[in-house]
Amino acid sequence: MAVFTFAGQEIKYIVESIKIKKDKNYNAQTFIGTSPSNKLEYISTDGKIVSFTSIIIDTEVLQKYRKLNDTYTKKSGVLVGASDLGINGNYYLTKYEEEKLINGSYKIEWEFTEYIRPNVVQKTFKQFGKKPKAKKTKTTKKKTAKYITELLTKCKTMKKGSNGKCVKKLQKFLQKKGFYSKGKIDGKYESETKKAVAKLQKKYKIKKCKSGEWDKTTRKYFRTKYKIK
Repeated sequence: MAVFTFAGQEIKYIVESIKIKKDKNYNAQTFIGTSPSNKLEYISTDGKIVSFTSIIIDTEVLQKYRKLNDTYTKKSGVLVGASDLGINGNYYLTKYEEEKLINGSYKIEWEFTEYIRPNVVQKTFKQFGKKPKAKKTKTTKKKTAKYITELLTKCKTMKKGSNGKCVKKLQKFLQKKGFYSKGKIDGKYESETKKAVAKLQKKYKIKKCKSGEWDKTTRKYFRTKYKIK
């Protein structure tokens, strides 16, 4: 049985295959110089994303796992895995979702994203006279996808048993948000869709909503978030 240690805490009882993939991070910051080519650049770096699922019964261990989630979403901790996995470094806990099962145990979905301090390359230059004025850059407003706008303005309350085009738009929206990766976009509001909506509501801490139901409160929250009247 595979075991990970994160920030000194063992994570065991892993029941699904461990997935490891690469993630590329890139950032560039321009500073004033004699030409636009003078930049401070962070070179692209491949970091690992590790994900797996575990099931536990011990509530004391569950409390420790919850503490990890509260502590390491904004700061990194050391993740160490079995030697054949090649996992040993600084990681953020980027996903922690728990689900209580019928038998009283808890299913937990984990995701850790590696943090690698990027190399820095600085181009040096000489400057004569006054500093050139910084150029004003146009900020482009990110356009909301048409199906999201229609979902939040034209589609009404949906719940288990609903079906049609609006349900398809909702399923596509849930998939985009990462809560409906295994479900089908078939326009049928069944258990998987209900479960995905409930996770979405929990993630965004939407208050006074009906769990698992695409209700007025949930629509209002996302209309505000997307600045849609």
